Amino acid sequence: MRTLPLFLLLVACTGTTDATDKADTAEADADTDTDTDSDTDTDTDTDTDTDTDTDTDTDTDTGVIGECDPAPVGTCDAPEICGESVPYVHRGGVAPAPLGGTLEPGIYILADATTYEPGMPDGTEAYFGTEFRYTFVFEADGTLRAVGEVDGSIFEIGGTWSTASTVLDLLLTCGDGESSASTYTATSTDLTILLDGATALTFEWTGPV
Repeated sequence: MRTLPLFLLLVACTGTTDATDKADTAEADADTDTDTDSDTDTDTDTDTDTDTDTDTDTDTDTGVIGECDPAPVGTCDAPEICGESVPYVHRGGVAPAPLGGTLEPGIYILADATTYEPGMPDGTEAYFGTEFRYTFVFEADGTLRAVGEVDGSIFEIGGTWSTASTVLDLLLTCGDGESSASTYTATSTDLTILLDGATALTFEWTGPV
């Protein structure tokens, strides 16, 4: 879920408070100016609070971003595709060094796609209009199932995965794609796959299989 930055929330709240205070002041001034007969004040206050607020919030949070279902649905037993499209970005600088780590089995959704360009100034970015979506399922038994979308075209892959030191081996046996051995960095929340040492695909671990 997208949220407003904190400073925008503060501005919104401040603006609402100022407007309310001004309205209350104006109302008080109006009451003072027109209140001339206190003897014939007939209080007809018939306030009947009918507040029947019944919170029907049935949000059942599964703990998985976007409630991504890892069940096989595609021709390569691929899962459903989840997450939003991610723009393909070129950034100035050098790609981070791979650190390896324990790849936690589960569902991974693409969060960032970046090619690092040493010839560009550090901190600069360039967009080329291409957008990606990827959902990977790494099973504890070494099975890999994945589905991707590039500029609206869907593809699926299936096979096996394994790691050794800082290398992630993907042996594909189904779908469009080629087997590969890429360096990687895995943490408890993220997986970054480095393609050709310059392009980094970062995925968020979003839940168990």
